[in-house]
Amino acid sequence: MKKITCNKARKGYTRITVLTITLLALVMLVGITDAVPLSIANKVNLSDTSPNSPAIASFNGQLYIAFLSEGNSNLNIMYSTDDGKTFGNKYTSTEASSDAPVLCIHNGNLYIAWDGKDNDNLTVAQINMNGGQITGFSNKIILNEKSSNSPAIASFNGQLYLAWKDEDNKNLNVMYSTDDGKTFGNKYTSTEASSDSPVLCMHNGNLYIAFKGKDNDNLNVGQVTSVTS
Repeated sequence: MKKITCNKARKGYTRITVLTITLLALVMLVGITDAVPLSIANKVNLSDTSPNSPAIASFNGQLYIAFLSEGNSNLNIMYSTDDGKTFGNKYTSTEASSDAPVLCIHNGNLYIAWDGKDNDNLTVAQINMNGGQITGFSNKIILNEKSSNSPAIASFNGQLYLAWKDEDNKNLNVMYSTDDGKTFGNKYTSTEASSDSPVLCMHNGNLYIAFKGKDNDNLNVGQVTSVTS
């Protein structure tokens, strides 16, 4: 695949230079006798409703869920102390979004990211706790980058990564923060495009990105790779 290099990196940043995309075939485990069957158990039906998918994360022994309100698009967060049997301590923010929020644990803090309701600007913040209560967001940064869909967020090698699809041309973008989300830089724009939000995941020492195609519904998975300036 042709190597793509972005503009000169800012001091202290690493250039994201190649986004290697591989189409994966989805294979069902059929006829494999030693495969462990899967199921969904201990389901809890919450009274809260949302027009979008929720986000979920484990933080300090508690299970957190974040979601968009059905009526007013405000961001909500609550958590479970009993492994998902019950959820409580709900916090409703004045922040609002046009799509689902995302959660991430990074350097001992819980982060939330979303796209603005009225402007589509990507926003990242830390979730504050005090005595078991969610008290709000801090260190919020509103980026100039825009997307009509949710961003993806992940912690990798001590850096906080953000990925999204461009609002206009649908191209995938990745950039990261070296100062715990205070600033983001060294944006990489791929020629790959999608009609929906990408997702990020760290696996076996690598950062992965997955997305659906722009002009088709094929699922794609690739590694985000970088070189040191």
